[in-house]
Amino acid sequence: MNKTKNYIVFDFETGGVDPRKNAACEIACIIVDGTTLEFKGSYQSLIKPFSEELTYEPGAIKVTGITKEMCESQGKPIIQVVDELCEFFLKAVTHKGPKYLPILVGHNVLFDIGFLSQIFLFCKKDLSKYISSTKDIYGTPSFSSIDTMEDTARTYGHDLQLLNWKLETICNFVGIELNDAHRAMNDTLSTAELFRFFTRKMRSSGNKGIDESNSDNSRFRAKFQIKTVS
Repeated sequence: MNKTKNYIVFDFETGGVDPRKNAACEIACIIVDGTTLEFKGSYQSLIKPFSEELTYEPGAIKVTGITKEMCESQGKPIIQVVDELCEFFLKAVTHKGPKYLPILVGHNVLFDIGFLSQIFLFCKKDLSKYISSTKDIYGTPSFSSIDTMEDTARTYGHDLQLLNWKLETICNFVGIELNDAHRAMNDTLSTAELFRFFTRKMRSSGNKGIDESNSDNSRFRAKFQIKTVS
């Protein structure tokens, strides 16, 4: 019986930084085995616009190259995307019971969790049934996650050669390939490789792996001025 939690590395491309106002354009996910760190499956999709109130800001389109027209013509309906995500997340569960649900991994992961939570909420799906979490006294879930941006800060925070902690910068710094950045699957693949890099580094030093967190990491974000959605 495998009692180790697996990981879901994921990334959104979006129409802006606020999941309450901006559209989720594209998502990609990769399952990483919690024991071997092997890739066990992947998922990706563009997302059709599902509300006229959600916007696609020009600055975001310039970064990603993903337009509303692309999402309309090539994307899947949001209900279908969320249903497929539920099925995909269940593939990462190692055993019955909530303590075996997978852990989310991303680069500036709280940004992506914000959009993931919103699309599940829109479709009236309970994300905590699929992703490891804890709940406060009001029943609000806080999802277990690992942030490779924080791993970068802990490992290379005092290295003056590293100009910033953007995904492209750190991947280039440690020798991980990242082509066509700001498309969801390319960023997810590179984040997964970065996660494996840090995990192997920690395991070789005697630690079992990178610590997961259920917190909002507010002290870290305040110190390093990382933007997130409130």
